[in-house]
Amino acid sequence: MTWVEHVPVYQPTGSQFVPNQPTGMCTLLALAACDIVSKGLGAWVGDAHAINPNPASVANLQAVMWRIYLDAYKHGNCTANGSATQQGMIREAGRIALPIKDILWFQDPMPVTSWVTFLRKYVAEAQPHPYPVLVQCANGRALADSETGKQDEADLENHAFALYGTKTEPKSPAAGGYVGCDGDNPISDTKSVVFSRITLINAQIISMIAFDYVRSAH
Repeated sequence: MTWVEHVPVYQPTGSQFVPNQPTGMCTLLALAACDIVSKGLGAWVGDAHAINPNPASVANLQAVMWRIYLDAYKHGNCTANGSATQQGMIREAGRIALPIKDILWFQDPMPVTSWVTFLRKYVAEAQPHPYPVLVQCANGRALADSETGKQDEADLENHAFALYGTKTEPKSPAAGGYVGCDGDNPISDTKSVVFSRITLINAQIISMIAFDYVRSAH
């Protein structure tokens, strides 16, 4: 197949599961991924090369996640275990100066046409780069990377992940899907996940936030 990728400059990947840290950090990891896509090196406060010269590395993503968690918990935007609502992430985005492009407000169930239109506008057809989108879903157990078959936890329900690009095959429209970062998927420390449209339908999307780029970072 001849794959066509429409992706941003920075493509963060990594697991939300870090030793000695809370386990419910999926939403904060997704927000951290969006922060890195938007800001690049600017997402790291302090020395941008303190951990790894690649701002989208696993180490940097987890460091940004931890920084966001500490701030979000302190200001009531997440719980002690790291779980967070859409409203909490909207408030936290303001605190970390991550500009919001648009919001698809929480709705459960949400019509498929609503989020398909949102992703088409801000990811699939956005130019020159797709925008990072924080996605919340009600059935995380349905998520599986279309390239490797690796699945999220079998008992996962409410979950969050980031989407920031597409990978398609023009001669086979059903192949490929949306590219992103899912901290619960076992492949996440190795590569970006690719979720097909069917996978996303089965995951039962309930909210989305599209973020803008911090232009000075690119």
